[in-house]
Amino acid sequence: MAAASGNGQPLSRTLRGWRFRSRRMRRPLVWVRHRGLHRDDSLLSSYPRSGTTWLRFLLTEALVGKDTGFELVGETVRYVGDHRNAPPLLPGDGRLIFSHEPFETTDHKIVYAVRDPRSVLLSEFRWLLRRRLYREDFSAFFKDFLAGRTNPWGSWASHVRYWLSSPSASVGRLHVVRYEDLRANTPESLRQILAFLGAEPPDEVIQAAVRNNSLDQMRAKEENAPNRAFSKGVERDIRFVNTGATQGWKDSLTDWQVERLQDSFGEVMKRFDYEA
Repeated sequence: MAAASGNGQPLSRTLRGWRFRSRRMRRPLVWVRHRGLHRDDSLLSSYPRSGTTWLRFLLTEALVGKDTGFELVGETVRYVGDHRNAPPLLPGDGRLIFSHEPFETTDHKIVYAVRDPRSVLLSEFRWLLRRRLYREDFSAFFKDFLAGRTNPWGSWASHVRYWLSSPSASVGRLHVVRYEDLRANTPESLRQILAFLGAEPPDEVIQAAVRNNSLDQMRAKEENAPNRAFSKGVERDIRFVNTGATQGWKDSLTDWQVERLQDSFGEVMKRFDYEA
């Protein structure tokens, strides 16, 4: 019988979640992960659950010109630290690297995806449950989310502030895309991102990428993906691709919770028109 922690959860799961969130000695590890990046490489960065998986699918298909699945995307737009075998996709043989880390060693082109924190809150809770990295209830998670304790990347607001004042931003090499704008006009948002990256695929390729990665198509790709396409031990009955809603938080959060989010993140939320 597996040992249990104080909250009744298997000790192995509790330790796994603690290791995931721990920031002790993390900065040297992050620095090592960024070794081997070239200035022609570009980063696709975001706070977790801000639409970057969908954006990785859109960009991969637009850049390679063929339909993609979870395995191909994982091999093409790789997470920082696993980028050495990533294929060149951009001008100058640049690679497109995915990252949640609020960290850079030099100014790269950065595509930064931002999403309303009220939606991020709900999506991250489901994501951590799916990965067996959080075992408390939603009320505990809500407090941890405000305090930046749900993951090793800090709070939503601190993450956004970092990239808005990053070295890349200071020299005009940061392109910010709101998830809500990407959802509202996917072809035009995708076209702007590609132009920023120096890529100009034909319009029919962009339209095909959008069509092949609609919400229904993304959900079908998740259902058909093998287990090896996801992190080990995930709860696949908790969906990775959710509804894609931009206002779903209105039916899930209380007025008190919305007010607390505004109190904590209101200054940054206003910069992106995420107001009550």
